Amino acid sequence: MFKAGVEPKWEDPECANGGKWTYVVANSRKQALDKAWLETLMALIGEQFDEADEICGLVASVRQKQDKLSLWTRTKSNEAVLVRCFSSHFVH
Repeated sequence: MFKAGVEPKWEDPECANGGKWTYVVANSRKQALDKAWLETLMALIGEQFDEADEICGLVASVRQKQDKLSLWTRTKSNEAVLVRCFSSHFVH
């Protein structure tokens, strides 16, 4: 799920200078991925992030050995702001 007009690729101008926060889940813990996806998605929709303009989108990747939930950000250079804003919402 990405904001309107933002494509899920690093070549998109909105993502080109960005980064991502990734939560890795062992394949045997599908419920953990489902819960993390739902809670993060609801926080995004409900505008619960202090720096919502820093977020480009959310990606769930289901793989054979491990699953990942990644929150893509617009900038990677201001790590202090990102840590403060995301630490209370995004699963580490």
